[in-house]
Amino acid sequence: MVVLPRKATEAEEPTFLRLNIGGSVYLILIDALLRAEPNGFLAKFVQLNHAARLKVADAYFTDDDSYFFQRSPHTFDCVFQYYATGVIHRPPEICPAAFLSELEFWRIPLTNVGSCCAEIVPKERPPEKEDERVDDTTFDNLMFGKLRRRMWTFLERPGSSMQAKAFELSSTLFVAISVMGLSFGTIPDFQVIQYLPPHNESIVLPNGTVTIMEKVEEMKVEHTAFVITERICIAFFTVEYCLRMFAAPRKLRFALKPLNLVDLMAIVPFYLELLLTLFGVDDKKLRDWRWAFLVKDEDGTPFTSIPAAYWWCM
Repeated sequence: MVVLPRKATEAEEPTFLRLNIGGSVYLILIDALLRAEPNGFLAKFVQLNHAARLKVADAYFTDDDSYFFQRSPHTFDCVFQYYATGVIHRPPEICPAAFLSELEFWRIPLTNVGSCCAEIVPKERPPEKEDERVDDTTFDNLMFGKLRRRMWTFLERPGSSMQAKAFELSSTLFVAISVMGLSFGTIPDFQVIQYLPPHNESIVLPNGTVTIMEKVEEMKVEHTAFVITERICIAFFTVEYCLRMFAAPRKLRFALKPLNLVDLMAIVPFYLELLLTLFGVDDKKLRDWRWAFLVKDEDGTPFTSIPAAYWWCM
């Protein structure tokens, strides 16, 4: 049997704090509040005088001397158990965000969340290095600082606006289209025959006579639709990379980031192939090099296309 102390007089220190949380009454030992979390909301609340408490609480009921707070009693059950056990647990039916909001209101540190409920605790991100931090002041002393700050926010922070989010989605869409176009372009059924310029070839007949014949070679190449799609995607990636490079406050650090190196490697081969063509390298040789890199197309091998290689790997 629990014997409750009589109502404290003005000359006595009260032993319990009576709270009314959303219509449910809780009786908590004041000593437990102070021991569990000295900086908690309720620990600070009990140290106030009655007049100050009235300003903090949502209401006060004189009939049972309880302070009313318009909060969820179901969630406060967890808080009540915390002051009894020192560990707080989240019931499965309570939304994690709502639970964390209650902990923030009652100022209960997340370190007191039980290990079984630790998955709801946000992971702390490692602090950024001073030379890697980018904020509004980073662009103050840079050329075209205001323009570059707006561009950086638009390109690197998709959550900053709906337009930035739409641009990020369009960039992802272009990546998907580029990968699919590259893969489908290696499928023989989607390729077309291209005839190379005729050339003379010497042939030795069985009787020893040497004759010169004109020979026309043919080769399978990507369909024009895939070529145009690739060029459109490369143009988009090039513009995007150049804009991001222009907006970057620290260009060398930007260029050396792994993801940016991948972006650069995705567009450089196209321009390298174009440059070699301008210097007179045979288009057939370029295609042979490219196909040798993408897919080893030999008789008897299962790697007749990139999708075939995917299927073989699975």
